[in-house]
Amino acid sequence: MQAQHLLNIEDLQAGDIMLKVKGKSTINKIINVAQALTRLSTEDANIVHAGLLIRDQDQQGFEEFYVVEAQSGGLAKNRLLQDTTKYFVFRANNEDVRNGIATAAKLVSDLQGQNQNVSYSIKGAISSLFKRIQGNHQVANNLLDNIIDGQPAPMYCSQFVMSCLLFVHETFRENGVSPINQNFFNDINKNPAQLIQDLRESPSFNFVGLFQL
Repeated sequence: MQAQHLLNIEDLQAGDIMLKVKGKSTINKIINVAQALTRLSTEDANIVHAGLLIRDQDQQGFEEFYVVEAQSGGLAKNRLLQDTTKYFVFRANNEDVRNGIATAAKLVSDLQGQNQNVSYSIKGAISSLFKRIQGNHQVANNLLDNIIDGQPAPMYCSQFVMSCLLFVHETFRENGVSPINQNFFNDINKNPAQLIQDLRESPSFNFVGLFQL
């Protein structure tokens, strides 16, 4: 694992990828145990959840950081300053990619607020842990299409992150070349431990540091 540089709130940027360290919820505990059984790295197994950071206005009109994440109750936009979770923070090297990630996450969050159609896929989360299915781009594209169309779109945390990243990647490809390395999308159904490993190894992303209030 990279050196754990401690981040302040001002070090964060919209579009950052937030990877949660071993939480207390039941699903987090299940994911932690399953990942420990299927991966060699204990540190990676402790990464049990993933979300995307955005900036948005609170009820008083002030801008705040929020983590958009797929949870057991569905897609949520949670205020970062109300959260004492420990996060490993990764960031796309390309500024346009970072802006695209933040825009995609906010779009999905806003649509969820209107449609209430994104639920947490327990089956999908378990499948990602044991690699019973190989993901493909069409799965992620279908999830985002369903959200936009107001249709049910069950997904788990790292699948939501990968769907947003793939959306940005494909948008760049339609207009030329994507700054995100194509190999990063060889498997869409990454569990959180696989996601952090692939982010660490990808030339398109950097580990920024560790954030905790």
